[in-house]
Amino acid sequence: MPKAKPKASKPMKLQANTAGAWKDVITFDGAEDHVTDEVMNNVHFLGIHDSGNASFRIIAIDPLIGVLARWTRAEGWKKEQRRAQR
Repeated sequence: MPKAKPKASKPMKLQANTAGAWKDVITFDGAEDHVTDEVMNNVHFLGIHDSGNASFRIIAIDPLIGVLARWTRAEGWKKEQRRAQR
């Protein structure tokens, strides 16, 4: 039986939008920079070969943080500007 992975210390989700709604693709640990880099690099290659108009985003599971970055074919990855919390 496979061992359970340890709980992510900085859980994030990759989401895709191919038809007007965001859908979860994977959940990963954003605390590991190389993992985030690999996810972002692979999304780029998926996106440029999409025959439609797919876009992607990375979100923090913590709703107070929200969207961290967005990918579109036209602009590639763009980090989101963080709004000041009130």
